[in-house]
Amino acid sequence: MKTIQFILAVLGLSLFFTSCEDFLTYDKYGEPANDNFWKTAADAERAADGLYFWLGEDGIVGRGFMHYYNCSDDIVTGRTQAGCAAMKNFIADYSRDVVDNWPVMYQLIKRCNDMILNVPAMEISEDVKNKALGQAYFFRAWAYFWLAPYYGDNGENGGIPIVEPGLDIEEMDVPRAASVRENYAYCINDFKKAAELLPGFKEWGESQYGRPHKTACWAYIAKVALWDAQYDASSYATVVEYCDKVIHSGAHALVSDFRALFSPSNNYSPEYLFSFPSSAISGSILPGVMLENKGWGEYNG
Repeated sequence: MKTIQFILAVLGLSLFFTSCEDFLTYDKYGEPANDNFWKTAADAERAADGLYFWLGEDGIVGRGFMHYYNCSDDIVTGRTQAGCAAMKNFIADYSRDVVDNWPVMYQLIKRCNDMILNVPAMEISEDVKNKALGQAYFFRAWAYFWLAPYYGDNGENGGIPIVEPGLDIEEMDVPRAASVRENYAYCINDFKKAAELLPGFKEWGESQYGRPHKTACWAYIAKVALWDAQYDASSYATVVEYCDKVIHSGAHALVSDFRALFSPSNNYSPEYLFSFPSSAISGSILPGVMLENKGWGEYNG
């Protein structure tokens, strides 16, 4: 009898410690961290989807830099607003949500850097890996190019900071690039990498329209080179080269009826290269810079 009691006691202790071990072993929940992320194809796709967070930021796709259209000849803000009036006269004004662009773009760069650092080592299909990395390289270049013309020059100010992947927090406060031309060269290099990795527009499939694609990368290389050409005329050759690549790609053509471009059914017409994917909930509200303050709701000027 004592033997049986002893055996039962040992079994009970064994079950107790096994239960404790199971109880103390758990998967982490909440926001993903590096030690429980970057494992599956779904993780890579989720990280890529996270690169589009800025589409809900009014300071980016709403007004923000769009206020600088006030500097043009035929667009004005549709309401009396001191900050916009200043920008119309080429006076920088930071009272408006134009200030949102700097922090949000560097958040985007950080997300791209995390992907560029972690995705290559993931054991996932080459197709998923290439699409994820292609989007990361594209949006890193896009973010730098979104800021560089406004905050950088080839003079006393120099370019904007280039933050490389893998830096510790205390290392991220990097100095400005010596010239904005360094930023443009960096952007072109990233757009070239993205073009090598990304599929063509149609190859994405209709449900994925709005993501960057190969010819969009080439078009942006031409656009960045055009900005750089103000400092070095030899960059015009790059402009021509990559415009020709887009034109002769066979993926694009002019729409025969110009009026048709303004129909929602032609959002992704043969002329389409890249835009802010928008919906009734979020996306570009550029008309908010231009329409009169008379009943347009959130689109008022």
